[in-house]
Amino acid sequence: MTVRVNKSSFNIREKLSELERPIGLKGSELMRAETVQEARDFVSAGRKNLIINGDMRIAQRGTSTTLTTGTYSLDRYYVQSNVGSGHTWAQVSDAPSESGLQYSGKITVGTGASPSGTDYGRIIYYVEGYDAQQTCFGSSNAKAVTLSFWTKSSVTGTFGGCIKMQFASPYPGFFFTYTINSANTWEYKQITIPAGTMSGGTMSSSNGIGFLLAFDLGEGPSRSDSAGYNNPSASGGTLGVTGATKILATSGATWQITGIQLEIGENATEFEHRSYGEELALCMRYYQNSFHLAAGKYPGNTNDDNGVITTSWTDGNAPFPMFRVPMRAQPSVTLRGRSSATTGQVQNQDVYRSASVQQVSNQGVGYISVSSGTGGGYNAYTFECSAEL
Repeated sequence: MTVRVNKSSFNIREKLSELERPIGLKGSELMRAETVQEARDFVSAGRKNLIINGDMRIAQRGTSTTLTTGTYSLDRYYVQSNVGSGHTWAQVSDAPSESGLQYSGKITVGTGASPSGTDYGRIIYYVEGYDAQQTCFGSSNAKAVTLSFWTKSSVTGTFGGCIKMQFASPYPGFFFTYTINSANTWEYKQITIPAGTMSGGTMSSSNGIGFLLAFDLGEGPSRSDSAGYNNPSASGGTLGVTGATKILATSGATWQITGIQLEIGENATEFEHRSYGEELALCMRYYQNSFHLAAGKYPGNTNDDNGVITTSWTDGNAPFPMFRVPMRAQPSVTLRGRSSATTGQVQNQDVYRSASVQQVSNQGVGYISVSSGTGGGYNAYTFECSAEL
């Protein structure tokens, strides 16, 4: 039996022309990739975000703080201001719905004031040298990096920030701007620092500060520079952009940010969502404590056993638990007795006694030395350990 199959005719020239359709730069790179790893590198897949807690989920110290001359609140973000008064930095349950994010960091201005001279108002994120090394900043091989984030503000205008090797004279830095077009509306921003830009200066490649990312909240004229690459910039403390909107100048104004990502390459990619446990462990390299700041729970709260460590000893030297995660460096350790806000003490046999930590390393504390006359018994205390950059 003979079976005949008929196929519609087609124009072979048209089919061949389809093979020449442009597939874009990334498509061409992917086609040239010889290994899976090369393909992942081309599209910035895998671990890519140099920023820890970019989604603002981790707040071991608490969810809100008042801006002062310098303090940490949401993990890894150092906030400071001497402009106006009564400003707060807080973790809030507000994020762009399409982003898959839950929280953002929010600045609420108290009494605003226009910054002058060397006034300052900024949020700083310090990138550790070990993490920064892959950028090759400080060398002739400095790579392009792209910063992306979501932001919302009650004030519209052109805002500023910078990426800077603050502690490496001649203080090279890239000062960027971004525009908030609509009030109280989440907007997505991305800024690319071209390859070779951050080639000046020297960058730590160990556990010190590699470089910093700063957002200008209220930098005075003497702490602001022109947008673009500046090498050298005015000084290590210059973190603002000349002519940019200063949110701290407007009483009652708000400014929010979340989904901060800094990655190698000239294109912004989707935010890297790491697991909560992984993100918390990354933060604990810089800070950890014995308590959980649930509602109404904090060091010194009367009759609060939240996170209190209770141990016994016989010779006046109290044991100390090992750190949950090895820390960046030998941390500073703060002790407080049960239900006491006073630092440098433990509660021993219902008496508050002076105490200090001994044999401290990035792995843990050898023991707590309690003031003489204790004669053994039990001690109760909370602790905080900080190895921030």
